[in-house]
Amino acid sequence: MIADTLMIDAPADDLDIVEAGLLDSAGFMDLFLALENAFLIQVDEADLVLDNFRCVTHIARYVHRKRSGT
Repeated sequence: MIADTLMIDAPADDLDIVEAGLLDSAGFMDLFLALENAFLIQVDEADLVLDNFRCVTHIARYVHRKRSGT
């Protein structure tokens, strides 16, 4: 889903997609909207921190936290 949303090749789980230049501000918005729709979560304004979305591992951890309510 991340690769499709950002229109990139699937990144390695630990690749920093921000540092690699694969996630810009428009991509960031597309990504969090796609996560909300795909996982039925609400990305709160306080959650809009790059570290939550820096790599696939961080994104998965963030989605897990949101879905589990922690």
